[in-house]
Amino acid sequence: MSRAAAILLSLLLAPTAWAAGDEPGSSSPGAEEPGLRLELAGPDASVARRIREPAAPAGPRFRLDFAFGLSSLLVDPDVGEGFGGGLSLTYGLHRRVGVELTLFFGQNPYDGKLGSFDVSFLAGNISLGPTIQLTSPGSRFIVTADLSLGSYLVVGRPIQEDSWSLGVAFGMTLGLKLTRWFGIGIKPRYHLFNLARLGGGELKDLKSFTKVGVIDRFELPGYLAFYF
Repeated sequence: MSRAAAILLSLLLAPTAWAAGDEPGSSSPGAEEPGLRLELAGPDASVARRIREPAAPAGPRFRLDFAFGLSSLLVDPDVGEGFGGGLSLTYGLHRRVGVELTLFFGQNPYDGKLGSFDVSFLAGNISLGPTIQLTSPGSRFIVTADLSLGSYLVVGRPIQEDSWSLGVAFGMTLGLKLTRWFGIGIKPRYHLFNLARLGGGELKDLKSFTKVGVIDRFELPGYLAFYF
């Protein structure tokens, strides 16, 4: 056979040899191509294990806070520093966004000229609003920005009638998760209320017995948090 005929024959038979080498179980070099080896091997053991295992349970979405601490009326110099307490329930809607329901009640003694009344200024609120986490989700340190709208009750007995009003509050929650289910922190809040009367008698200034305008209150309670 001439040299030209041998070259032509080898070219014609080459595709058949390559195809045979690609068959499963073939020991030809074609079976050792990296792309074929990766596809036949499939996912590695760690990936397969993650696929087989169930997803990890989601973390706690509820937080229940029991708070107690400073309560101060900033608008009236005749009302002294006092204390208050309450609780709040927070539900996580998303990784950083939640909604918080709060009940808080503060007591402040009258000072100065009103000290002879021997009563205290009592005010509480039931409020609801959004809370936005500023730190990374899952972090042990918790910093949130909080805003709420709610009903405020001012207890005026025995001098005047109780009064329900409308108010707003904003502040922060600064906390530390000690375990997955328990944490501590502080919840500074600034309130503006008596913006609108909802029911009961009008809140009166005890010095002049004229209608009271907007009242502001600052709170700085510490809290114990339970996550579930």
